[in-house]
Amino acid sequence: MAEEVEPSVRFCEYQLKRSGGAAPEAPDLAALGGDAEGEGGARGLLASKLAALQAEAQVQQSASTSSFEWRGQSHPVRHERVRVALHSARELEAALDAGAGGMEVDAPAAADEEDQQPGGGVEGRLAAFDKAVNALGAARAAVRALAKANAGGEGGGEGALDELSALEKALSGALLERTLQRGEEQVAHAEARFEAANARAATGKRGAARQERGAKPEDLLRMHEALMHHSEELGELASALGGRAGEALSDVAAARGAGYAAGRCYYVGHTYLAGGRAREAAALFGRCAEGRVPEATEKLGDLPKGETAARAALPRLAALTAKARAWQLVAAAEAAAEAAAAGEEARKGVAGLGLEQQAAASAGGRFLSEALDAWDSFGGTHSGRGARIAPAPYPLQPVAARPIMLDTAAAGVEYPSLAHRTRGKAAAEGGAAPSTFARLFGWGATS
Repeated sequence: MAEEVEPSVRFCEYQLKRSGGAAPEAPDLAALGGDAEGEGGARGLLASKLAALQAEAQVQQSASTSSFEWRGQSHPVRHERVRVALHSARELEAALDAGAGGMEVDAPAAADEEDQQPGGGVEGRLAAFDKAVNALGAARAAVRALAKANAGGEGGGEGALDELSALEKALSGALLERTLQRGEEQVAHAEARFEAANARAATGKRGAARQERGAKPEDLLRMHEALMHHSEELGELASALGGRAGEALSDVAAARGAGYAAGRCYYVGHTYLAGGRAREAAALFGRCAEGRVPEATEKLGDLPKGETAARAALPRLAALTAKARAWQLVAAAEAAAEAAAAGEEARKGVAGLGLEQQAAASAGGRFLSEALDAWDSFGGTHSGRGARIAPAPYPLQPVAARPIMLDTAAAGVEYPSLAHRTRGKAAAEGGAAPSTFARLFGWGATS
C-alpha cells in the first residue's frame, strides 16, 4: 500500500508548494492514515482521496495541453483523453531531458560503479524511458480510436479525420524517436560493460561476481539490429508524411540507420573473433573502419545543425573507427599466428611421408641391390615380410644427352654452298643420250 500511496503523496506535496503552503512532515502525514495494524480502513480512505485528487489535478493541468508539436509542426489536440495522455508523456519527457546528463556510461570505470549499485541510474532511466514510450503509445491509441469513430460517422467530418491522422503520424514519429533514444542509451551502457570486460581480460584482473558479467558481442549485435529496424520504421513514416518534412525525416532515418549498421558490423567482427574465425573478423573490422563509418559520418554530417539527436553520434563513430582499426590488427595477428601454426603442423606431417624411410623401416634395413655380398633372404617370407629387392621409388640418375649449347650454336652457323660441285655432273647427265648397246647392258642408266 505504501508504494501505491507514495506517488500521490509526492504530487500533493508538489501542489502545496506551488500554491505557497507548507508541506506536512512525513510523521504528520503518516499519522493521518492511522495505525497500519488497527486502522487499515482510514489508510485506504486516504489513498482513495489522494488518487481522486491526483486524477482531478491531471485533468485540470491537461487542459493547457491544446497542441502537440513535433519537428516544427504544431498539431491541435481537442479531445480530453488525448490531452491527459499527452500531459503525462510531456512530464515524463521533461524529467528525462532534465536528467540526460546524469548517466555517463562511456568509461569502463563508470560501468563498474553502476554495476556495483543494484537498481542504479541506468535501470531507473531505462524504466523512465519505458514509461514515456508507453504514455506516447497510449496517446496514439486514443487518437486511433477517435479516428476510427470519426470514420464511422461519429466525428466532425473529413477535416477532423485529417487532423487526427496528422496527429497520429506525429505521435508515431515522436514514439519512434524516443524508442531510438532509449536504445542508444542501452547500447552505450552495454558498450561500456563490454569495454570494461575487455580491459579486465587484458590486464588479467578479476572483479566481483557482478562485474564479471560483461556484455557479449551477440547482445550488442541484437541491440543494433533492433535500432536498425526502428530507423527503417522511421523511414517508412517519412514516406507516409511526404513533402519537405518527409524528405528531411527520411534523410535523418537513413543517416541514423547507417550509424547503426556501422556498429553492427563492428560487433559482428567481435562475434567472429570470439568464434575463432580471426581472418573473417579482420575483414569485418576493416570494412567497419574503411567503409561503414565513413559512409555514416558523411550522411550525418550532411544533416542540418538542428538535428542534434542524430548528429550526437558523430563522436561515437570517430571512436568506433579507432577501435575497429585496433581490433583489426589484433585479428590479423591472430590469423597470422594460426596460419603459421598450421604451416608448421603441415611441414611436420609432410616430413614423415617419405617412401624410402617407410620402406626401409618396414623392411628392417638393407635391400638386395645394396647388399649383393650378404647371405640374407631378400625375397620375403610367409610371415608377411615383403621382398627387399630395391628401394622404391628408385633414385634419380643423370642421363647422358647432347648438350643443348651445340644445338643452339649449329642453328646460327651458315654453311658454304656446294652448288658449284653438282652443276657439271648435272650437265653431263643432261647431254647425249646413251646408245642402244649401252642401254642393253644398263650402261648410262641413272641410279
